[in-house]
Amino acid sequence: MNFFKTVAQSKLAGPFTFLMVFLPVLFSYGQKYIDVQNKDIPSMRTANSYTVANEDGSFTNTNHSHPIHFKEDQTLQPIDLNIIANPGLLNPEFPYVNASNTLKSYIPVEISQGLLTETEDGFTIKDFKNPRMYAEMQGASINPQFINE
Repeated sequence: MNFFKTVAQSKLAGPFTFLMVFLPVLFSYGQKYIDVQNKDIPSMRTANSYTVANEDGSFTNTNHSHPIHFKEDQTLQPIDLNIIANPGLLNPEFPYVNASNTLKSYIPVEISQGLLTETEDGFTIKDFKNPRMYAEMQGASINPQFINE
C-alpha cells in the first residue's frame, strides 16, 4: 500500500500512469483486422449458409434462416437481389429485371401492370395484376382500395 502511495505522490506518477494505462492500448497483442470477403469456401456452402477459412486454420460457418444461395450448374451461387435495367428487353413492358438468379423477376414502371417471373424452363407467372389493400374484420373486407381503379 505504501508503494502506490509513494508512486502517486512522486514525480514518477505521470510516466508510471502512461506505462500502466496507455502503453497497452498502443499494442494490439497480435489482434488484427481480417478481411473475410472472398475467403468463402464454395464446396462448404449450403442453401442457407456459407463457411469461411480463418487464418488460424479454423472455419467459421454463418447460417441464415432463409436461402442465400441458389443452385446453378450443380454449384451453389450467391443470390443477387440487385435490380437493373432490362438489357435485352425480352419483355419490353417490364423495363427492370433481376435476371441473375434461378427465377428471373421482371418489374414494370407502374405496379398496376403486375410482376412477371420466369423460371429456368421458360414458364412465366404474372402476379400482382390487380393488387388491393384492405382491412379485414371477422372475415369481411373493410374499405378495399384497388390500384387499378
